[in-house]
Amino acid sequence: MGIENVAIKTFNSTGAQSVCRANEADETKLIESQFLTKCTTEYINGSGMSFINGQQDEPVSDLDKETFYIPSTSDAISEITLQMSLIKNTTIDIQDVSKTIILDLIRKIEIKLGNLTVQEIFPGDIYARNLTEFGNVVNTSWYGENSSATRTSYYQYGNNIDFSLSIPFIGRTEDVKRSFLQAGAVTNNLSIQVLYNKGLSSPTANALTNNSNPKVSTGICIFTHSMTNTEKNFISKNIINRIVNTSQSIQFNVTTDSSLEGTRAVINLSNINLNVSHILLTLNKSPFGSTSVLTNTAISTASGTGTLVSSSTWGSLLPGTNDTSGTAAFADTNIGVVKGWLNSAELILGSDRTGKIPASCLSTQKIELFKLISVSDKNIYIIKLADSSFSTAGVPFSRLSNKSLELYFNPITINALSGASAPKITVTCCGTRVQSTVGGTISFSA
Repeated sequence: MGIENVAIKTFNSTGAQSVCRANEADETKLIESQFLTKCTTEYINGSGMSFINGQQDEPVSDLDKETFYIPSTSDAISEITLQMSLIKNTTIDIQDVSKTIILDLIRKIEIKLGNLTVQEIFPGDIYARNLTEFGNVVNTSWYGENSSATRTSYYQYGNNIDFSLSIPFIGRTEDVKRSFLQAGAVTNNLSIQVLYNKGLSSPTANALTNNSNPKVSTGICIFTHSMTNTEKNFISKNIINRIVNTSQSIQFNVTTDSSLEGTRAVINLSNINLNVSHILLTLNKSPFGSTSVLTNTAISTASGTGTLVSSSTWGSLLPGTNDTSGTAAFADTNIGVVKGWLNSAELILGSDRTGKIPASCLSTQKIELFKLISVSDKNIYIIKLADSSFSTAGVPFSRLSNKSLELYFNPITINALSGASAPKITVTCCGTRVQSTVGGTISFSA
């Protein structure tokens, strides 16, 4: 005998069951159940993917910046993926390239409406958001002829590699209701501008390898949704306000910023005007200097140490790792996401303070209750400000005049970074904004 009827037999209209359940009909109400309730009728939409080519079969050293224009026929957009292919030439072993080369080479991504930049996305944003929202950063696949008998553990089939990553643009969502709505915007369509880091000018020491320069092709894949004429006519005659998921960020240079006070950094959040649900923190050490070019000290033409040949700007980095001096210091050739750099953090909003929260309480492990994906050993910290990620019950930063974040470093880490090049903290504030469409124009507000 089964137990499927026990819950029904023992129901007595008390406890947790009484709030949302019943076993007898109320004649004054419509009977609803999982089997009898009619679904809500909605207008149908069509969904599909399309690909827009960027640079094609050009030397990787020519990468500078490129702009992708989203077709005006795209009514709504919920995902944009940046793609890059590296194509082997006669002198490169393509298998030695960094597994995250597409993210290593990105300096920033600008999301534009017409000529107005509505979002700046830094590599640290992509790293932190993709891991906590999807569980991975970069997708890879390889193709072409497998001509060599010696294969590394990374790429074992084919000599050309495909990379792709999801761009956390304003409107990226798994729920179409929060996607970016482009229908009705006749004056400012969406465009994506990608700005790249560059290697040394010498062809013998570029961003990929010490002795070669493979060809590269790029593009974006967009997942779009079409709407009915009834919906489009309604948009053209009315003011439409919708909630979209987004993020804003601040980059902080650890060794050069004037706000650094010993082992404490004070980060001004006055430019953040989202309804913030959570804040992600990462500290990354890149081989690229302030001019977005590989520094001479970050490269060794003899062995490739510190280049993007086998090292990743987004691998885990611990003080003393790969450092033969035996001291807890970062050599210029050590790159990656720094581990254990935070001691505590304090958020100041108006006249309220969180107090100094220990780093162990800001872990990104066990964050499923916050509707994100748990991340371990990826060196990301999280400050929660709402009941769940991208909740509309977040903190409206635009209504606060005093907003700052105080970060207290692990002394061992900050001392190790004191002489290093280009270590940066990325503060990624995630939350929601209101997208308004009126008179053929799109605007955003908190």
